[in-house]
Amino acid sequence: MNWIQYNVFFYFIATYLQPLLVKYQTDNPMVPFLFDNLFSTIKNLMELFIKQDILSTLIHGNQLKNFDFTKQDNLLPLKSITIGFAAEKVINDLKRKDILFSKEIKKILKFYRSILICFLEKVFERSLSSSAFLQATSCVKPSSILSSSKIKLLQQMKNLLHTLLSSSYIYH
Repeated sequence: MNWIQYNVFFYFIATYLQPLLVKYQTDNPMVPFLFDNLFSTIKNLMELFIKQDILSTLIHGNQLKNFDFTKQDNLLPLKSITIGFAAEKVINDLKRKDILFSKEIKKILKFYRSILICFLEKVFERSLSSSAFLQATSCVKPSSILSSSKIKLLQQMKNLLHTLLSSSYIYH
């Protein structure tokens, strides 16, 4: 296997992550938007190798906590996963030159999928452990404030304060 095919795949994955990372390199208060933006980025990455009908059932970030990446019924067939144009080109070029054969291509695709799964599991482990906090802070987004009823907004603010207290971010 050629290091170039891995390099172009990692670059492809980086294009999914860069907008989120750039957006949060600011001094502006962005925490209220993080939960939704992180969920959107994770779901976009999952679209690369998870079946669409499974993804369509994931409408909220809390549903990701229990997602089973080992269940084959959730996964696209290897030939259908998205690895990016550049990685596909490298693999096809190597295949045309008889450097790669179907067996090796299958191994490469399995490896790419395992990288995505490991990455997403790590993101889940690190970010979803604080998802109650991130989700609670969503209530202070201007769009949430404007669209919520006063009663709902007060309840969401209470949830935020309880989350902050239980996480020892603030003390009473």
